Amino acid sequence: MKNSKSLFLTLCASALLIITSLSACKKDDKDTAAPVACFSICDTVALGQPVSFTNCSEHATQFAWQFGDGSTISAAQSPTYTYTQAGTYTVILVATNTNTAKTETKSKTIVVADPRTKFVSPYSTAEQGSLSGADGYDLSIVLGTTPNEVIINNIYDEGLFVKATISGNTITIPTQNYDAANGITIVGSGSLSGNKINITYTLTNSTNNDVVTGIWTKK
Repeated sequence: MKNSKSLFLTLCASALLIITSLSACKKDDKDTAAPVACFSICDTVALGQPVSFTNCSEHATQFAWQFGDGSTISAAQSPTYTYTQAGTYTVILVATNTNTAKTETKSKTIVVADPRTKFVSPYSTAEQGSLSGADGYDLSIVLGTTPNEVIINNIYDEGLFVKATISGNTITIPTQNYDAANGITIVGSGSLSGNKINITYTLTNSTNNDVVTGIWTKK
């Protein structure tokens, strides 16, 4: 019995040593593995749209993201970022295994498109509608201060402007003061088709509601 007990203890000790050795080898393999940097993004996004960066890196314990626009480096594993200007940017991910200080870098290009640019242009005097002929002025549309905003100049009176928002080919003029001195507000909408824009809006003061229509062509 004594020999059997000794043999059992010896076998247990040997098995424990083997398990410990295997665990150590596995841990060493993980700790010394070179990182593999990997991420996915949409190739093209709209200005103002949050962009999700999906991290698929392996054997990395630390990350550094550069979004290509000079912003602060992000250490998040899979960050979300919103670009404030249209353009083409190079996104760089540096994946690091801090156990060995080994790194790998991966880069991809992303295009941030501004959906407003197709509206931006000087336009001719209204060709059709209630503003056609001598009653209208040359329209112009320029970029606003937010990602989906544009400014429409000379929509009714020369020198006055309204703010509008863009969604696809639709332009929307939310209710706002148009001629504050005379108590006139404006609201309306329209659409862009090819090089022509069609807008219908209502001018309101204390006594009247005037519905105005016009079709303008890009110069």
